[in-house]
Parts: sequence; C-alpha cells; structure tokens
Amino acid sequence: LQALTPIGQPTAHGRALAGLGLAPRLAHLVVRGREIGHGATACALAALLTERDILRPADGCFGPPDLRLRLEALASGRAPLPGLVPDAAGVRRVREAAAVLRSRAGVAGSAIEPDVAGLLAALAYPDRLAQRETPERVRLVSGQRATLPAEFFSQQDVFFAVAALDGTAAQPRAGLAAPLSRTELEEHFSEQTETHDEVRWDETAGRVTARRVRRL
Repeated sequence: LQALTPIGQPTAHGRALAGLGLAPRLAHLVVRGREIGHGATACALAALLTERDILRPADGCFGPPDLRLRLEALASGRAPLPGLVPDAAGVRRVREAAAVLRSRAGVAGSAIEPDVAGLLAALAYPDRLAQRETPERVRLVSGQRATLPAEFFSQQDVFFAVAALDGTAAQPRAGLAAPLSRTELEEHFSEQTETHDEVRWDETAGRVTARRVRRL
C-alpha cells in the first residue's frame, strides 16, 4: 500500500492513511480514490465495506455479488433489482460514515459513481484482482480460484476486483466483486505488470520457439 519505507518508517502516504481512522486497505482506497478524481465514491465504498451487507434478497439466500448494486442502493435508497431489499438502517449508517470520511479526507461533493466500484475495490485489494476463467469461476493473481458466476455480470466483463471472499478454503466464493476494464488495469496497476521473454527448444518441431509474456 506504499504506507511504509523499506526500513518501516511511515511515508507521507502512510501518515495520510493513519489520519482517516480506517483499516489500512480502506484508507488507501479513500486516499487514492480522491487522487484519481473519485473521492466521494471511494468514501462511500469504504463505508460500505465496514458495514454488514446493506442488500438482502427477499428469499433470504445470498444476494448478487456485484458491488455496483450496493452503491446504487446507497445513492437512491431503493432496491436496484427486483427481489432485493435494502436495509434502511444500514443505508443510513453507511451514508453517515461516508459523510464523516469525506470531511476527514477533504473530499468535495457526494455524487456516487457505481461504475468505478471495480477500480476502487482493486486499489484496496490488489492481491485479489481476478480474471474470468470459466463461466462459474475466476482466477486471482495469487493463483487461487473462486466461484463468481457470470450470470451476475456482462459477458464483456473479464477482469474483476474481489472485495470479499467467503465459502470454504476448498471452495472459496467471491462474495463481493465488481468488474474493471483492461485499460484501468494497465493504467493503475502497471507496477504489478511484468514482461518476460520465454525462449525454449521445441523438440517436436526441431526449432527454437520464443514468446513475450505480459503478466499481472
């Protein structure tokens, strides 16, 4: 999170995180979110992630994992989809917490942008960036697989930020996630991207083969 120097001293960024009274990941989300022009949404998302889920399906089962739906419910106070019931008390608490964060972080305005949920969640959880592997599963940058059914997202959604993992160790489930674009990945996570040249002898073809790989 760039909060400490190599010898363990706080950086200027680290001191900014400490002043927000949040867990380091969420404080990083607020500070970086403000720097890239999404401060109000970053405060709303950080407040959401400190509260119990504000959306409950009417049938009592698991709700859709899409974080954008929570931001939509927070902005409007209404159910973003049929069959989902916003927790009125939870919505009120999150709004109050977001207002406190905006004040602490010096964020002007309060407009919420649900479409940047994936990018902002990725700032807090860069170790949980994920790529669609099958219609039911994503692979995290750590190599871990997690269930995230494609039915909850667009067919064009390939990359995701996973804000919460639940389920079991053998069968983890992405409880909260949101998509982000390849452009957002390349712009904001370039320091995590490595390029390698792989050269090997192909015994079957009887020749040297080479490829250049970009890997997050």
